[in-house]
Amino acid sequence: MAHAVISLDQFTKAFSALDVGAHGSVALRDLDLGLIARHPEPVSAGTAIGQKFVSPEFMAFAQSGGSIGTYRAITPFDHIQRTFAEFTHGICPDCAKEVFPRSSGKHTAL
Repeated sequence: MAHAVISLDQFTKAFSALDVGAHGSVALRDLDLGLIARHPEPVSAGTAIGQKFVSPEFMAFAQSGGSIGTYRAITPFDHIQRTFAEFTHGICPDCAKEVFPRSSGKHTAL
């Protein structure tokens, strides 16, 4: 196990470098599903940190105990339908429906 102090700005900078399409996003949540970092920022800078607004589909995934999965859901922050790829031990972007209309999503690990 390693411990490090990483500023939220570092996550935001790294997330902004990922190509997830015009309406895509990438987010990092804590074990209680609180938002740690997201790009693009869903509301006024810094105000979304800690919020636990998640879709019913995300909640079902989190409660399932699975470590990897994909699903489609409408994002509570901006009401865009996306294909989500979730990893409990990594970071993966959420791609908007119009980016990959016929696929299960674009998986990019950071």
